[in-house]
Amino acid sequence: TWQWCPDGSTHCSPAGSCWVGRRDQCSNSPDWISQGRNAPPPPSNNSKCDSPYCMPDFDDSSWRSLDIPHDFVIEGKFDPRNDQSHGFLPKGIGWYRKHFTIPSDLKGKKIWLYFDGVYRNSDVYLNGYLLGNHPSGYTSFYYDATSLANFGSENLLAVKADSTSNEGWWYEGGGIYRHVWMTTVNPLHVEPWGVYAPSQVTGTISNGSPGPKATTARVNVSTEIANENSVSVSFQVVTKIMDAQGQTVGQSTSSATLGANSQITIYQTISLTNVNLWHITSPYLYSVVSTITQSGSVVDEVNTNIGIRRVIFDKNYGLFLNDMPVKVYGFCNHQDFAGVGTAVPDRINEYRVQKLQSMGANAWRMSHNPPNSELLDFTDRYGMLVWDENRNFGDSAQYQSDVATLAHRDRNHPSIVIWSLCNEWGCSENPNDTNALRIATLLKSIIHQYDDTRPLSGAWNNDLESLLWGWGPKVMDIQGVNYNYGELDPYHAKYPDKPMIQSETASCTGARGIYVTNNTIAHESIFNAHGCTVGWWTTDESRPFIAGGFAWTGFDYKGEPTPYGWPCVNSNFGTIDLAGFPKDTFWYYQAWWTNQTVLHVFPHWNKPSDGDVTSAVTCSSDDVYQQWTFTGSGSSSGQIKDSQGRCISSKCSSVSTGCDPLVLVPCDNNDKNQFFVHQGDHSFKNDANGGCIDLWNSGTGPEVGVYTCDGGSNQKWDISGSSIKSEAGGNRCLTHGGVNQVWAYSNAASLELFVNGVSKGKQKNPPLDHVQWDVTWEPGTIEVRAYNGGGSQIATKSISTTGEPAAVVLSVEYPTTSIYADKQDVALITGTIVDAQGRVVPTAGNFVSFSATGPGAVVGVGNGDPSCHEPDRATSRSAFNGYVRAIVQATDQPGTITITASSEGLKSGSVTVTSVKPPKKIEFI
Repeated sequence: TWQWCPDGSTHCSPAGSCWVGRRDQCSNSPDWISQGRNAPPPPSNNSKCDSPYCMPDFDDSSWRSLDIPHDFVIEGKFDPRNDQSHGFLPKGIGWYRKHFTIPSDLKGKKIWLYFDGVYRNSDVYLNGYLLGNHPSGYTSFYYDATSLANFGSENLLAVKADSTSNEGWWYEGGGIYRHVWMTTVNPLHVEPWGVYAPSQVTGTISNGSPGPKATTARVNVSTEIANENSVSVSFQVVTKIMDAQGQTVGQSTSSATLGANSQITIYQTISLTNVNLWHITSPYLYSVVSTITQSGSVVDEVNTNIGIRRVIFDKNYGLFLNDMPVKVYGFCNHQDFAGVGTAVPDRINEYRVQKLQSMGANAWRMSHNPPNSELLDFTDRYGMLVWDENRNFGDSAQYQSDVATLAHRDRNHPSIVIWSLCNEWGCSENPNDTNALRIATLLKSIIHQYDDTRPLSGAWNNDLESLLWGWGPKVMDIQGVNYNYGELDPYHAKYPDKPMIQSETASCTGARGIYVTNNTIAHESIFNAHGCTVGWWTTDESRPFIAGGFAWTGFDYKGEPTPYGWPCVNSNFGTIDLAGFPKDTFWYYQAWWTNQTVLHVFPHWNKPSDGDVTSAVTCSSDDVYQQWTFTGSGSSSGQIKDSQGRCISSKCSSVSTGCDPLVLVPCDNNDKNQFFVHQGDHSFKNDANGGCIDLWNSGTGPEVGVYTCDGGSNQKWDISGSSIKSEAGGNRCLTHGGVNQVWAYSNAASLELFVNGVSKGKQKNPPLDHVQWDVTWEPGTIEVRAYNGGGSQIATKSISTTGEPAAVVLSVEYPTTSIYADKQDVALITGTIVDAQGRVVPTAGNFVSFSATGPGAVVGVGNGDPSCHEPDRATSRSAFNGYVRAIVQATDQPGTITITASSEGLKSGSVTVTSVKPPKKIEFI
């Protein structure tokens, strides 16, 4: 469904401000025309551009030359005055101009310009005339440029991208950040996205090689064909199903006659035998080759990849893929990456899919918008399930068009198992929200025009009353629930026939390699992510009726710098940082989501912090760091002093969200943040903010903070002599350093810690959790040994105290083979700061400069530090906790690219990347 304004209309404009519950702000005009079409109509009058930047004769010789995809916002400077939610980077308007020639022998053909994504509100001009405006920054679009094209002479394509308005509350970039293609076709052709090939498994499924097989299956192919000739034509449509080896396994031929300037849909059914099924462990792909012939000559041909599989969401037992139960091990992800912003090269998207899979993940929620189409190609190829999400929930012309594009473009991807109509506030409702019900029903019907083989869902974050009695159960095939673990069982009891999934969960925060929170520089301890991570997964794993879930998030992203503001410019939610380096929780998932033997030990074994922050450890009367003096009594407030005479301060911007850990500062009798009342319920209440000292996560984390007083046992402390002991259990006392916690994530039966060869105890490994030891730090080596249920050692991991930084070592993380010399492909280079013995220095932050020689260049850098303000589009970057990233892009010439990294006072490092001729040449215009 497309909508547009006819000539002479005066009242219609896109109702971009139309949201649920605000219909009074919508511009609903009778001038809009709605009609079912396979493609948008051409602009009614090709209005002439009113800016010099889109004029063919404008002198652009002083403009810089660049390649797309391109994100111009990532090139800006961080500034606290800019939008926090978008990473404190300046937004703006960008213009692009492309001079190119269309060969004269193409005259008589149709010219389409296809944009996979422009952020946002783009105007596209060809030779000084407007092709069209596209408001959305996330949906793909195309224009028929035939009438404005110059054949045999120069053309000028100009694109204006306006990123000044937001569509989301995260970093969204700006510019032509996805691919652009020019397609030429004959007047008789297959329409864009015109092949639809849903399949149905009709036979028996069994295990086979390389994966599950079916005795028989059926592919129902519909092919949308347009005749833009001025005369009627007769033709044949030949559709072949090709296997992975290129052999024809099924075929159908249809003949038709089509009048001038007409459209037709050809329907064909092709039966297959001995079928290889698409599965997460064996993602087998077939190709549908759709050919139009006239008098034996090929007029048009389109290849479409498909996967044949059976997907069932069961009300009691979750997801079944090819009749096999599959728990959804998923992550939500935004689309940006270090060094490139939202203009993510295809190779990095391939890397991100495989990185998540190496952790054990099998599903990706496209949050909160349709992705670039190449990402879906990779999820198809590597076997990752996809929740494909609509960006905006509403009934405006634009929003209807956007949801139609989502389903029309993506419907053949076998990895997509759920369509999502909305996220959180878009799904927000009350029990009597009939308008939202109407909109949801409308959008569902639009999706079903293009694909009715997949279930619909949405991501709810509502109170239980709205969830139970709102429009969701009336429209959604699967109920998605964000967080709100307490709503899962009541909803299942109310709607036992409705399948359920955790559409978003586990917003666990922490920075890679940070083990003591520093609120001043906005670095949160990764220990804080543990309780949150365990909480969501134990909830889902213990409920068979929950299909699984999507943790927030797989990768960090710019913007939404929770739990901080400035100086933090990135999110802290990721299990992997923005540069692709795993955080410790990566191995928690790997331990419990894979069958491989996993043993991960942390933190590092370099000298711990100087004890200026609080934590809680096993009580010991001999430990000087656990000795305190409280100067208050009864209802009178007082200070909590350590053995060195420093005082605990609970300065906190918001006790409702909490601040941890507490810090030790010089005592100041005028600072109310240092004064507490030890109340009758044994809680310490602060004079300045009214919050209470809280043992985070009831003792499973190492830090103590201040939060809203709630009367819980984790806020109750017993003063016994010089010790302050938690009443939450676990024999844990307030401390401020000197003791290190050693943690291990593993799926072994039991684990044993050795410090410099001395055993510190063997412990059973609790299911879906971790093992930890409280030990006094001493330089040297710690070793953890892992044992199976029979007591045999199956793994070991050692960590040593390192020396000072001595060298930069480079390696190629991805791809491990060569890259293509196509001006698009990239390699991810890892820079590691090591000591004289080659060990990673886990606290190193040396400034590293990269250079490249040969047919390639350094195009971006990163380090995963959420508070780093150094530029992404650069050739140098500080390491963060021992690691730094460079992105190297090939030119169009094959050869050897040598990358060198240097840092003052350190030995330089180098590595080579080979670029080779691509198997299929991309023609650049």
